[in-house]
Amino acid sequence: MDTTLELPYEAEIFIKSKFLKAQIVEIEKEDNIFKVELDNEVFITFDENGNWISINSQTRLPEDVIPDVVQNKISKLKRFETKYKYENLDINEIRKIINSYRVILDHYLEMHIYSN
Repeated sequence: MDTTLELPYEAEIFIKSKFLKAQIVEIEKEDNIFKVELDNEVFITFDENGNWISINSQTRLPEDVIPDVVQNKISKLKRFETKYKYENLDINEIRKIINSYRVILDHYLEMHIYSN
């Protein structure tokens, strides 16, 4: 386990503000990409500037790490798709892909949501 690598400032601020009680368990750096494991079983990948690329968890991700465009799309899905109306649809994984997000809901439902 390596926690001696220094994360970019923006990555540190993101972790401290979004995962208040979590501690860093491990940091890996590969080709200017930082992979961080937290003690709450959340895994975050950051670019060299500290911007998150992906966030994965076995449990629901905190709402304040989910961009508004994604939250709005999921709200619409629940409103207009009968089969999802009463589902929790917890987000367990989110990944930024150019101008979109790839989201995994409840470990089975995959969505691609465009941000523009």
